[in-house]
Amino acid sequence: MSALILTVTALYEITLIGSSGQRLESLRYGSNSRKDEVPYSDELAFLRLRYKAPDGDTRKLLEWSVLQKAIIVGNNSSNRFRFSASVAAFGQQLRGGKYLEPFSYDDILSLAQGSRDKDLFGYRSEFIKLVKLAQSLSHNP
Repeated sequence: MSALILTVTALYEITLIGSSGQRLESLRYGSNSRKDEVPYSDELAFLRLRYKAPDGDTRKLLEWSVLQKAIIVGNNSSNRFRFSASVAAFGQQLRGGKYLEPFSYDDILSLAQGSRDKDLFGYRSEFIKLVKLAQSLSHNP
C-alpha cells in the first residue's frame, strides 16, 4: 500500500504600509493599533491565520511576526515559489487582472519560463503553453 501525499501551496501578497500596493487599512501599525503595543523596527508585518480541520469542530489561531530579514527578493526565491507565483498571477489575469496592475502576460511567461526547473511530467511546459494560448486570445497582451 502506498502513501498518499497531499501538498497545498498558499501565496500571500505582502505590501508595505503607505505603498501604492496597500489595499487594506492597517490596524496593527496605524492609528487604530493598541496603545500598549510596542512597534519593533525589524517587524515588517504580523500574520494571523485561522483554520479548522475538515473533520474538526474548533478553529485554531496561528500568529507570526514577519521580520524584514525574512523577505526574499526576486530571483533569490526558489523555483517552486516563483512558478507558483506565475500560476497565481495567471489566475488573476484570467479574472481581469484587477490587482496585477502593470504585470502582463509577458511578465507571467517570463516568470514561469525562468522558474521551470525540473519538469518530470511536463506540467510546467503545458502551463506555459496555456499562458501563451490565453495571451493570443486576449486583448491585453
